[in-house]
Amino acid sequence: MSLAVLILMSAAALLPLACGKNLAPSASGPVTVVQVLPTSTSTSTNLPGTSTPTSTPTGTPTPNAFGGFVWGAATTNAAFPGRQSPTGLVYNNAMWLIGGYNPTNNYLNDVWSSTNGASWTNVLPDLTGGSSTQFIGRTNHTSLVFNNAMWVIGGDNGLLGGVLNDVWSSTNGSTWTQTASASSANIFPARGDHTSLVFNNTMWVIGGFGASSPYFLNDVWASTDGASWYEATPGAAFSARQGHASVVFNNAMWVIGGQSNSSYLNDVWTSTNGVSWTQVLANTASPGATQFSQRNYFASFVYNNAIWVIGGYAAGTLVDDAWYSTNGSTWTEATATAAFSKRDALFGLVYNNAMWVVSGANTSTYLNDAWYSPY
Repeated sequence: MSLAVLILMSAAALLPLACGKNLAPSASGPVTVVQVLPTSTSTSTNLPGTSTPTSTPTGTPTPNAFGGFVWGAATTNAAFPGRQSPTGLVYNNAMWLIGGYNPTNNYLNDVWSSTNGASWTNVLPDLTGGSSTQFIGRTNHTSLVFNNAMWVIGGDNGLLGGVLNDVWSSTNGSTWTQTASASSANIFPARGDHTSLVFNNTMWVIGGFGASSPYFLNDVWASTDGASWYEATPGAAFSARQGHASVVFNNAMWVIGGQSNSSYLNDVWTSTNGVSWTQVLANTASPGATQFSQRNYFASFVYNNAIWVIGGYAAGTLVDDAWYSTNGSTWTEATATAAFSKRDALFGLVYNNAMWVVSGANTSTYLNDAWYSPY
């Protein structure tokens, strides 16, 4: 399954002072969000992978063929603390949440898992400074599944070293092994706000925000073991960026949106080798009805033979829309206003034949909810 990795913004964000990945400089106050939840004749919850309740939701639209129109809350108050920029993945028939940031706990290195999205188990408690078997707290990192293990790659910790380029793996979520560090001979430069994915039996790291000028990156790195990394290209055809998304779709890697310096993006690029990239959809501030708006820090994954883009920070405002495309060039809006609150710095994934949106932040709240569709 493809997943999105959600990431934080710029060197200035190494010590976040306010909730939400993106706060417009002229923002006058918190965004007011109204959640519209399905009404039901029963209090039972039809979570994916569980038995169907005896009663069904009423007064709600019928989901389209792809889902994404109607969303239900598995929980609005999960056991894990609210946070922005955690990563999420699917491993051993469960959803996993890893790390992130909030102002109470600062940079987190806890690990949580759930088989239904409602009940979450703390597999690894937060530990300040980490240990030999636990990575230090971080945000803006990425995570993925490779060679039957979970991996955590890079990120940043403004209290303990800034941007990172370490690599860790675990087969159980509670004990982690470091496979690469800043002193490794063949390692990508430190960064946060990057993306990572698995393609052709290889892990890939794409773009992000580095430790020094020019900061915004468009390099691509790859590894078959997590210990030794090689640079596929120092400068891909797409513009340097952070807060973008990447997925694997139709036997290719895809890079979507993000932010390049002060410009927000909604372009789409694809590659079968990590070296040569083809633009499928151009960046535009006036996208029309068949292209999502420019944005960063959104969720993206592949579901039902389509690429999805959900939520994020759309060049000045938080959004809760959902878009999908079967070719990367023409997009359909499944909903302009999902039931979950507007947010960025969320993560999304596919689990038990449903799309999931978990955690994130808006301008006033660090979130610990979990939503799914079809509902």
